[in-house]
Amino acid sequence: MNLISLIMKTSKILKKWQFQLPQFVAASFLLFLPNINRSFASDDFRVLKRIAIDKIIWIKGFFRPVSDFTLHLNYLLGGFNPAGYYLFNILIHGINSFLLFRFCLSLKFSENDSRQTLFAFIASLLFLTYPFHTEGIVWILGRGASMATTFGLSALLIVMSDWPEKRKILLTSICYFLGLATYESIILLPIIILVLLYRQGMTRRKLVIWTVSMIATLVIHLLIRVEIAGSIAGSYGESFLHIRPLHYIGNFFKVTGRLFLPPVYQSRSFVLLFIPLILLLSLLFFLFIRGNKKNPLLVTYFSKLIIALSIASIVPILFSVSTKTSESDRFLYFPSCFLCCSISFLIINLFVTRLGLFLSIVPLTLYNVFFLEKSNLNWMKASSITKDILASIQSQDSSKNIFFINLPGDLEGAFIFRLGLKDALLINKVDPSRLTIVNNLNSEQIRGLPGEIRTEVKSNEIDIPPVVTIKKDRQENNTSVTNDHICLYPSNESIILYWDKQKVVRLE
Repeated sequence: MNLISLIMKTSKILKKWQFQLPQFVAASFLLFLPNINRSFASDDFRVLKRIAIDKIIWIKGFFRPVSDFTLHLNYLLGGFNPAGYYLFNILIHGINSFLLFRFCLSLKFSENDSRQTLFAFIASLLFLTYPFHTEGIVWILGRGASMATTFGLSALLIVMSDWPEKRKILLTSICYFLGLATYESIILLPIIILVLLYRQGMTRRKLVIWTVSMIATLVIHLLIRVEIAGSIAGSYGESFLHIRPLHYIGNFFKVTGRLFLPPVYQSRSFVLLFIPLILLLSLLFFLFIRGNKKNPLLVTYFSKLIIALSIASIVPILFSVSTKTSESDRFLYFPSCFLCCSISFLIINLFVTRLGLFLSIVPLTLYNVFFLEKSNLNWMKASSITKDILASIQSQDSSKNIFFINLPGDLEGAFIFRLGLKDALLINKVDPSRLTIVNNLNSEQIRGLPGEIRTEVKSNEIDIPPVVTIKKDRQENNTSVTNDHICLYPSNESIILYWDKQKVVRLE
């Protein structure tokens, strides 16, 4: 075999999905492998207890059976070993990066295959390393957002394929239904599909058929959801929704900023970063539009990507994301697909030289990896705290009442025990009935405390910052709350544990 034949054969192999998919999965494992040794976090324990111990899948207020089914499957395969659950999440992220790569290849905006492949590669690389949707990967329950995106991207690939129209409509509807039964983040997928189909040689009749099919799928889903879950959004979903227009305007700026920026505790600092970001984006848009006045096809494709990003961002705008911590970053998982596509599209059209591509791609990738690893480290620290809390409670005399003070809810958005401590004890075969959680600490409270919480001992009481005072000389366990300050009256036989920001301490 001569050299030319070998090169051509190798090129064909590289273009096959059977070769590409393992590469994306391997890259995903390389980035997130440290998470495999982490514990479960917060709500994970509650949901796993419901699914694995109580054997309950269908519950009121929630309708995410596909996600719950995968959790049940993980349990059947590996019990309560977290490694298998994290392996699944990482695998899904690798698959999504591959699906985004194939989707970008299907957007035929150029007859130059190398340019088209470069666009797809940059977009999938940015998505693979994107640091502000990691909650959908490193949190067990976050898989709902990433799995819904799997179905959403699969639907988009089917839409852009050359398959017969009836098959495309059927399979797209199935993907949409399954995605909605996993997580609600892709609920506006039909609008994105119609945007992509617009001016793609699609007749008005076919557009109507697509529209009716998607609406029918949504209606069927909602009817089943109401029948099983008892409502469309449930009390949890409704708690996020507000009717104040100013609330949504504020959320719009939050989501826009958080798509590009890391969480920043000081709101003023976030605003100071947000302003130059908007100016930079405006400049890039202006340069792109001005440079492609004679190429309306490129402007059309870019406009479709921006519109798709805007539509996908409506859900996080409705439900809000935090600008101070990484909490709720899972809502950005689906929109980040179109964000990375849009950035890649700008790069290959504005920085056409090899040097220009290098100077734009490398800093962006390094930016992504830096904050991604920072997020990974945060979740690792939260996991260590979770393990310490469980081990400390398990090691105590099971016949005595236990009071736990300063139970941390999260660490900069990485969940610890905002919920689920008693469920975690049940999973670990510890009786939770003797445990009383005196108070919880959120990220803001934790941030405001010194590096180590020190007790202050007085004649007949002990103060444990920030809000608990322990009173002595009582025979029966009791608590009282006054102006957000908690007075605890433990009996002499009780065990008192508190978290001092470094470790769990038993109060003697």
